[in-house]
Amino acid sequence: MADTSFICIRLEELMSWLESRLIEKYSVSLEGIEKRFISIFSHFEGILSNAVEIHEILKDSGDLAQGKIYLDNMIHILNEAILEYPRLIDYSYCDTFINTFQDRFELLHTSFHPLTHITLQDGRLSGKLTQHTQTIGNLLLKLPNLIVDIQNRQELANPLLKSIESCIRLFKDPANLLISDIKAMNEMTKAKEEYEVVKAQLKRYPSMVEASKPLLKMSEMILAFNECQIELESSLEHIFQMCLLIKSKGKKIIREDSKEDIRDLLSYVNLLIKPDFYNLLYEIYNKDDLVYAIMHLQSQKSLLFELKKQEPYKSGLSTITTVKEEDLKNLVYKWQELFSEIDKFRKAPEFLEVFNSFSSSIIIPFDDLRKLSEKLREYHKAALHYLSTTARFKRFRYKLFKFCLEEFNERVELLWPN
Repeated sequence: MADTSFICIRLEELMSWLESRLIEKYSVSLEGIEKRFISIFSHFEGILSNAVEIHEILKDSGDLAQGKIYLDNMIHILNEAILEYPRLIDYSYCDTFINTFQDRFELLHTSFHPLTHITLQDGRLSGKLTQHTQTIGNLLLKLPNLIVDIQNRQELANPLLKSIESCIRLFKDPANLLISDIKAMNEMTKAKEEYEVVKAQLKRYPSMVEASKPLLKMSEMILAFNECQIELESSLEHIFQMCLLIKSKGKKIIREDSKEDIRDLLSYVNLLIKPDFYNLLYEIYNKDDLVYAIMHLQSQKSLLFELKKQEPYKSGLSTITTVKEEDLKNLVYKWQELFSEIDKFRKAPEFLEVFNSFSSSIIIPFDDLRKLSEKLREYHKAALHYLSTTARFKRFRYKLFKFCLEEFNERVELLWPN
């Protein structure tokens, strides 16, 4: 077996490196279609440079108003086409270029034609104008044959072009999503530091470490409630994503037998995506109806199919873990029970007596205590996000390693971004 090289690539540099390797590997095979694109773009650049010259001629003659709008249109169309040209040609680019060519050609021709009817008083400038318009006219006449040439060559190169596109798609969106999540994770890891800072600040108050049993019990109840809510949020993550899909794509992706069913389901969709959903959850009288609506959403095959087309599920870096009705119901009622217990206990005489005594015995910043609770919750969420993101990074790294070994006979180690 041939020796394989070992390469370390940081995540943020991956797509640039991957495109370079694909160009290096397939440059000879792509040479034919690239030459044809170079030919048509040299014509574009020729038209562009002559259009700029005409702009200067009209400006010098004081007649720029006659042709400015037409020249601006031509320059915009040509610049747009030139800027779209990618480092690496793939099937989608070729297909889009060919399909949009006729519209662009017609727009160019429509903008160019009035320029041929402009007359100038200055004979010298008029001669230059005629020369440039004739040059553009000749270049435009050649474009249809050039696009046919590209189209014919594309048909021969389609298997390779589709293969290149498949390679790029395999990694581009997952890599971008991972970069975004890691950036978010880096921000979220500050939660632990902030929690420790607030915790250290509270150590200034000696009675904090001498808290009585009712206060300790309340803190344990709050911790249990936070953990339960985080578990509930994790269980409903795919449901939340489904609700966002419904809001973005419309109710047409829901399959229902009646308009009443759709209205009922959409009311829960709107509830689930509210920023204060968990504040509203306790007020919902019939939690069973909410659970039923969630299970109904989860059973929508068309919705599940659409969700699987989104990252990170599309690339296989994350899997959709459906929740069982009984498990969800137990979790929701556990959440409600913990919420009720905290609400009830904070009104209990034994807690109020100790709490009032405790709060009056020292000057304690309750805002800091509230802040500590918030920071602890953020820290718990950050830890879950960290575990989820690192797991997806490891799967992505293995996927890249396997691909590069097969495609380039190279061992590639993907590194965490800076």
